[in-house]
Amino acid sequence: GTVTSTHLYLLAGEQGGNPMQFLFLIGGMILIMYFVMFRPQMKEQKRRRAMLAAIKKHDQVLTSGGIYGTVVSVHENDVTVKIDDNVRVKVARSAVTAIVNRDDAEDDKSS
Repeated sequence: GTVTSTHLYLLAGEQGGNPMQFLFLIGGMILIMYFVMFRPQMKEQKRRRAMLAAIKKHDQVLTSGGIYGTVVSVHENDVTVKIDDNVRVKVARSAVTAIVNRDDAEDDKSS
């Protein structure tokens, strides 16, 4: 049937396993989980904070609602995004999911 942690512990005890080896195995698994799961997540959070801090006027952005627009003003906690002529939306800075085509946005201005 199903193997539980109790079964594994009893098997290790029956084989005369060293408890220190068991602790090192568990510690190694925790270390592997850290590098596979938590470290990439922390890197992504750092990248996102840097992206949100770098938002400036005339950037083209994508909001969490799936709306593309051009930033017309930036404040501490929010940004105003121009979606179309005479249509501006004030969104939380954290609602910006990506800055898209920063170079293309500057090219559009000049043409």
